[in-house]
Amino acid sequence: MLSADQVLSLYKSNPYILGSYRRSSTVIESLLSIFQWHNETLNIHTHLWPSLYFFYSLFHLPEMYAESKICIVAGYLGAFICSFASSIHHTFYNIYPLRNITSKLDSVGIISVNLSHQMLNTFLIFDSSAFYSLIVYECIFAGICVIRVLRGHGQFWGMAYPFITCLTTIPVFYSKNLEGARASALCSFWVILSGTVFYKGKCPESLCNPRGIFDCWNSHVWHHICIIMAIMSALSATTYINPAVM
Repeated sequence: MLSADQVLSLYKSNPYILGSYRRSSTVIESLLSIFQWHNETLNIHTHLWPSLYFFYSLFHLPEMYAESKICIVAGYLGAFICSFASSIHHTFYNIYPLRNITSKLDSVGIISVNLSHQMLNTFLIFDSSAFYSLIVYECIFAGICVIRVLRGHGQFWGMAYPFITCLTTIPVFYSKNLEGARASALCSFWVILSGTVFYKGKCPESLCNPRGIFDCWNSHVWHHICIIMAIMSALSATTYINPAVM
């Protein structure tokens, strides 16, 4: 079973979850626990299966103009990295030597998917000449954030980057592509909802969790669902950008 210190650490991360913890185990046992019922099961599956869909979609994209292709490839690639890294993190969350590493990868995934949303917003706002120049700076900034995260000095950026991306959605409404703006704004809505109500607010277990009813259907599960909804909203915006090459 988990040691007293490990249980305390998990309790501090979410004191409203009362039980259903996995014991500290080997890598193989943690992998097999994917098919067992505990408070990480839904966290794993809500991101694992969508990540496989995003990866599959990368190889089945229609022909289109270069700027559109960049946005869509970045969108699906960022979605895959984010969701797959998250599923890995929750799979090995109970192995303490690995948890620090997978946590960093999780933050890298968050940065990557938000970078792709930011690139989409840039495409919706600016013309082609400005688009290429701006995404270079955006990629450099994201790269610096990733390096800081991997070095253990920038975990903050894993949380701050979504907020920065949401801000870039505001000027999208001044573009001519109103349909794309709406889809991008809906993405930001899901991100804000997941970050405030579920990730920070710890709902529903913080409101009432008698006998551990919400231990497995906890706030992080709903946070994951919102993130997938946000990703799908951003990807839907790609249908409103340049049409496919005939």
